[in-house]
Amino acid sequence: MRRRALLPLAVLVVAGCGIDPQSAPEDIAISPIPAVTSEPTAGTAGPEVTLWFLADERLTPVTRPASESTPATALELLAEGPDPEEADAGLTTAVARQPFTVDDPDADGVLTVEVTRTFSSVSGDDQLREVAQVVWTATEFDAVDAVRFATEGEALEVPTDLGLSDEPVDRDDYASLAPADGARATPSG
Repeated sequence: MRRRALLPLAVLVVAGCGIDPQSAPEDIAISPIPAVTSEPTAGTAGPEVTLWFLADERLTPVTRPASESTPATALELLAEGPDPEEADAGLTTAVARQPFTVDDPDADGVLTVEVTRTFSSVSGDDQLREVAQVVWTATEFDAVDAVRFATEGEALEVPTDLGLSDEPVDRDDYASLAPADGARATPSG
């Protein structure tokens, strides 16, 4: 009997929650997404790395605690993607989960990043974003000025703002994705 009495009340409550349709679309203001900094857990002081994710099609820095402050560690964390808090803040990634193999940068500051075929399988604008995220993350380190991509030891052509290149690429090659506000995290190492 009690269940039957609650049903009409529930119908009235649900019916009262409707939103009247608008006669024309309305522009809404979208605030830029602020840079997200993951807070280290209490009692853990140690190295941090800066990763570059995407927010509204632009690169956005995120600082994360890491086991060590190296390009290899930073790229490993980048491949894991945004954590739940970062994703809730609107951050995304074009980088597919995959292993990256890196050596120390050469004397010219070029870091060779060995990628899997998964890296090359990303298509269109997502490939440009994927490469840009890797380049911006790797060049956070003082010793790295540019990145050369390779697969099975062979130079890999990657997209840049100006077309494909199998030469080392740097941040200037991805100016179209640079943070709109000029945000730049402090180099990690």
